[in-house]
Amino acid sequence: MSKQIGVFMGSQQSKNDHFQLAAYHTGMEIADRKWGLVYGGSSTGLMGDVAKSAFDNGARVTGVWPQTVLPEAVNEAFITDLIQVPDMDTRKREMFDRSDAYVFLPGGLGTLEELGQVLSWTKLKLYDKPIILLNIDGFYESMKRWIDRSEQEAFFVAEGIANLRIFDKVSEAFEYLDTI
Repeated sequence: MSKQIGVFMGSQQSKNDHFQLAAYHTGMEIADRKWGLVYGGSSTGLMGDVAKSAFDNGARVTGVWPQTVLPEAVNEAFITDLIQVPDMDTRKREMFDRSDAYVFLPGGLGTLEELGQVLSWTKLKLYDKPIILLNIDGFYESMKRWIDRSEQEAFFVAEGIANLRIFDKVSEAFEYLDTI
């Protein structure tokens, strides 16, 4: 079975075209490697961009969608498998469990929550999978500073987030994923 890459990102379209281009390239990179995409199921924003790109380039696309949230945002035209779940918490767990690695593009509060949860669960040894932040246009620079400061203040040790890697380019992230 091929790798399944869980991608987390904003469901709204950003004003920054570089984010949309990175989403498109993320989908292409997944498809080029014959891997599968696991994502939140939306057809809007960066979520839709990644899914459409992956699907259009031949990847298997698994969308995990909570039944209670905006059903009109789902477009099954570029989803191979749509998994309906009862709520957002189940959605996250389903996505985390189905993925062999996690890639985070820029996003808002939902993306931040997903990143925090997967980092916490990795620290607690519930997961042992790569976690990648795509620092497109420096989006995650403040997160890098927060991580460094948290480690300096002894809120966690580096071993707790050893699976975390930060890349400025989509191609670099996928070259790394090729090695795992």
